Amino acid sequence: MLCSPEYASPGSPDLRVLVSAPVDYDARDFLIHVYLRLCETVRDLTGRRRRLRIVPALSVLAGLALVGWQLGWPEVAPPRPTVREGLLALGVALVAAGLGYRRLVRRRADDRGRSLAERARHRLEQLRYVRTYTTGHSVGASGGGLEWARSTGRQLAEQPLTLPELVASYREFVEAATAWWRRRSPTGRLVVGIDEVDRIADPAKVERFVNDLKAMFGTRDCVYLVTVSDEALSSVEGRARGARTALDSTFEELVRVPAMDLPTAVALVQRRVVGLPYPFLLLCHCLAAGLPRELIRVARRIVAARRETRRNELAAIARHVLLADARAAHASLLSPFAAVPGADALLALPDGAAGPADVLRGLRTDEPELAAAVDRLDAGWRVTATLLDVFSRRADEVAALFAAPPETPPPADPWLSALRPYEAGEGRIGFSYNGIRYEQDASGGYVGVDEAESGPPPPPPDPRTALLPAIGELFEPLVAARDAAWRQPDRARDALARFTDRAGSGALRVDPRSVGTQGKREGPPVVLPVP
Repeated sequence: MLCSPEYASPGSPDLRVLVSAPVDYDARDFLIHVYLRLCETVRDLTGRRRRLRIVPALSVLAGLALVGWQLGWPEVAPPRPTVREGLLALGVALVAAGLGYRRLVRRRADDRGRSLAERARHRLEQLRYVRTYTTGHSVGASGGGLEWARSTGRQLAEQPLTLPELVASYREFVEAATAWWRRRSPTGRLVVGIDEVDRIADPAKVERFVNDLKAMFGTRDCVYLVTVSDEALSSVEGRARGARTALDSTFEELVRVPAMDLPTAVALVQRRVVGLPYPFLLLCHCLAAGLPRELIRVARRIVAARRETRRNELAAIARHVLLADARAAHASLLSPFAAVPGADALLALPDGAAGPADVLRGLRTDEPELAAAVDRLDAGWRVTATLLDVFSRRADEVAALFAAPPETPPPADPWLSALRPYEAGEGRIGFSYNGIRYEQDASGGYVGVDEAESGPPPPPPDPRTALLPAIGELFEPLVAARDAAWRQPDRARDALARFTDRAGSGALRVDPRSVGTQGKREGPPVVLPVP
């Protein structure tokens, strides 16, 4: 979102380009890909300005038509001399303005008379096609029945740019593009985002990727944002200060982006899916493990599971989604070992989560790679078993997390202190918030009944949003365990242990009155028992 032009605000001063890095790549091919995307972006932006160049041409044509009308057809011209002189002056002014503007634009054009848009199109042709130049000469004479002719030809095929030449051409075009953009927006920069590098888990491959493309960095007013995996970033942070790697010698800043928290995840899903209950939003957050892209995928799977199971209960949908996800990860891990003796016992497992754990504990193998896969399977199924217990067997208690007891006083949040309840009539309850009244409609929801000066009133605040930070903090170890499941078994088990430790004496406690306050009010807490 930081680099994609789709999410840029209308007044954003930055020129944005977003590309995705393949896992298996060639440095020259990837640089050409980045170069093409930049040229296409510049061409599209400058093309909008090129469409405005028809205005000077129209001005010249209108001026010539006006002058020709006055001079060529005097019988249909206005009879008054002052009007005729005014129209002639206007026609001459239109012609002069159009020609002057075109002359000014041509004078400011660069690259041997070509504008930046023309240069971008030239670079696109140069990168996409191999051009061939052909020249020929022919000489002939005929007379007296004797004919003589001679022809020569020459064909030149343009060589593709080498990697150093490609880097030099790319840097030159970036400097031209940033200079053009700075004239339009003095505070703007060119922001190039290189996504999907975090899919390269091997730190050595990440360093090779950065080293191969290091020469393209370092141009003025151009910023590169590159995503790397946690493993690659940890390898940099874990080294001695005296040892410099490709990452810390190339980039000015190395920023670790934390996983998405529960309030942000809820806000993101609610922008895509309308009416998804809060317990399902918590399930989405836990399954996505704080990854925004995975969050949308999980929300779609939950909606699809409702159609497949024809059930609306959290327990049924959570069990369906969790087991389907676990079986897919299970088969993916074991598929390379289908021919290994002993692995066939793992390929056909019962539907429950306890069966796989028993089989995994009883399996002994001398294959190191299979043993590592079995270790990841054990951790993955432990995380799945915990998620099944929380969202399937104790689904009612998860739902109770988002509903404080009626006798509990409301949280002491700033917006709650601004609520003013009143009797709306006919047994309906209303309240005012910052001078705007809300009353219950036929469905039991609240709608605004007053029109604010700046437009329609905003929707009334949902008291359950005040509980999200505390619930998200309590489920943070389970989210971390889900993120490490099937990949990092030791980290997954440690996170599960922290999730169990937070239960205290057998229960996770969520106190809605402590959210957003300095002190806690008295009242019974809402609890989620955990075995």
